[in-house]
Amino acid sequence: MKFKPDALYSSQNSTSKRVIPALVAGSIVVMAKPTLSAHIMVQEKNHFSTPSRAVLNVVNYGKSKLKMLHDRINELKELERDWDSYGAPAPTFKAISLSQTILDELNNIEFLPNGVLPSVEGGIAFIFSNHEKYANVEIDNDGDAICGMSDRINDARVFQFNPEDRADFVAAIDEIRDFLC
Repeated sequence: MKFKPDALYSSQNSTSKRVIPALVAGSIVVMAKPTLSAHIMVQEKNHFSTPSRAVLNVVNYGKSKLKMLHDRINELKELERDWDSYGAPAPTFKAISLSQTILDELNNIEFLPNGVLPSVEGGIAFIFSNHEKYANVEIDNDGDAICGMSDRINDARVFQFNPEDRADFVAAIDEIRDFLC
């Protein structure tokens, strides 16, 4: 599935089209189609940035947050190369499979992400935010993991960890949880 938006919708146009506030100050996440699988862009002062900078909060429409996040990861299987119109690779089976496992583990430790997005570098990103601080975990197409954390004031902290080593994974997630609290 390749989607290049021909129109951007706002909540003023129709109730089925929605604008979701981003967790990035001064930004709005605009969903180009009213589905979770929609192409996402962030509007900042009349400039649209890439979907990797968007933060999609999962809104509960009768499904559990965990189910919605799993569904979102499954939707990413349909992406093709150039899904963002800038040449981004689609997530691989390895990235999708590992992301499903990580999501279950995040649920087990009661720390679900705010959202799940495809990475413009290939793979899947889990987004965490508390409105002042931001963190993400990206699983690349080879199954490697990198974590980034920022309070948007100080230098960002970025580190790699092994997502298949439970102790390393839990240590990384604990660091994110401590950072956001």
